[in-house]
Formats: sequence, C-alpha cells, structure tokens
Amino acid sequence: MKIEKISAYTPRIKTQNPVFGAMKASQFEGLDYACMRQFKAPIEKFNGMKDFYNWAADKLNKKSGKNLTGKSKETEERRKVLISGWQEGLKNYSPAVGLVAIMSVLKNLKPSNDALPPLFNNTVFEETLADVEGALALERDFKFDISKVYKSHLKSMFFSIDKETEIKDGWITIPSASEDNNTSKNAELLNTLSYKTWCTKGVKSEIYLQDFGFRIYVKNGEPELCIRLLGREVCEIQGRLNNSQIPEEYKQLVIDYIEENGFTVDCDTDMELYGGSVD
Repeated sequence: MKIEKISAYTPRIKTQNPVFGAMKASQFEGLDYACMRQFKAPIEKFNGMKDFYNWAADKLNKKSGKNLTGKSKETEERRKVLISGWQEGLKNYSPAVGLVAIMSVLKNLKPSNDALPPLFNNTVFEETLADVEGALALERDFKFDISKVYKSHLKSMFFSIDKETEIKDGWITIPSASEDNNTSKNAELLNTLSYKTWCTKGVKSEIYLQDFGFRIYVKNGEPELCIRLLGREVCEIQGRLNNSQIPEEYKQLVIDYIEENGFTVDCDTDMELYGGSVD
C-alpha cells in the first residue's frame, strides 16, 4: 500500500516556472555578480537575466528617489542637478551597473552634511568600469567602491596636461569668478580637489569662487595644501587638519610659491607663515 501511494504521487511544483528557471550564482559574472551579491537579489525567483535586470531597474528607480536634502537649500538643489546627470548618463548601461554606481554615489549624501556627488562624465565612467571589471575578472569577490574609483579617475582628468602626461605633484590653479567666467566647472574642480576637512568641499565651493581664487598643492594625486586668494593677497592657508596651521614640512614650499608669484600676505597669515611681519 505504501509503495502504491509513492508511485502514484506527481509533485505539482514541476509545472511551476520558478523551479525550472531558478538562477544560480554561477550564471553571473563581473558587475552583474557584484550587484547580485551586494543587494542580495532573489535569484531563485528569476527565470533568466531579463528578470534580474528588471529587478535591478526597479530597485534603481526606487533608490534614485532618495531624499537629497542637505544642511542648506543650495545643497539640495545642487545634489538634484548632479544626480540627474548621473541618472541620464547611466541610461547607457545595464540596470545592474546603474544600481551599483548610483548607490555608491548616494551613500555619503546625508541631510546632516553638504557633501556633493561628483559630476558625471561618460569617458571617466568608462575608465572606471574598465578598472573594476578587470579586477573582478581576476578576483570574483573583489571588494570595491565604484564612487572612490571614479573620483580617482576624475582627478586624473582634471590634472591631465595632454594624453601622455599627468600632474602628480604640483600646484593647481582654480581662478575666481572675476578671473574666469566658467564658475561651474571651476567649482566642480575645487570640490573634487578639496580635502574632506576643508570648507571648500561641497556646495560652498561655488560660493567661495565668487570672491576668491585658490591654489591647491597636490602630492601623489592627493591634496595637501590650499591657499585662498583675494586678488593677489593670500587670505588663508590650510593643511589637511584644517586648523589654520601650515604643516612644518610644507612651510618653505609655500613661502617659495608665494614669493615666486609675487603674492602679498595678510597679517594673520603672515604671522603663521613667517612668525612676524616681512618687508
């Protein structure tokens, strides 16, 4: 009797598509695999890559609607413009790539700060994807922050002199609005090059450029010093600590740069730089 019952049993689940079409992790590669793992995609419910991309597109649309408020109204407005640029640019890529990218770009944008996402540049993004895909090809579970990689490539683009040469060490000039009317581009450059502790990081970069010009000293592709100028007068010099104290190892470098360019120095900065008045 028991044998007859088992023989006669026909499982209904054999006719249900999810069992036949359930995907496995081994079917994913590169950024698709990274996206699937990062966001815990329910691949057992997918019949194929089309279902996966539809799921990623739906999640991307929801995540892109994140609250973009910051500490000021200007921050929210600027964030919306920049994120809109990312949304438009990411239309040329798969939803999986878009989801990984937009979540990385959005993660540090909080109501409690004025941080801004970087400007979307398709060429820079292509270089970023090439780097990440190359790493994933070598190590399937390679951990990466696509926004960090992108910003590194974006800096290289700003530093580029020509196709074969890049500035690694040196001073970068960012002119004020009165010196160069391309304020938006210069503000993006100032924001990109500013160290995280500097007040020029974020939405205020464009405000500062209305009156001031900047010189940023870069070493090994990273910002070390920032000089704020009002015309030809040095108003402020900051190192990474943003404590109005010039790092001792850079004092002579700053003095040489100021004197070579014929800048004057205000009283407060003069005391910090020279320890007193200079003739």
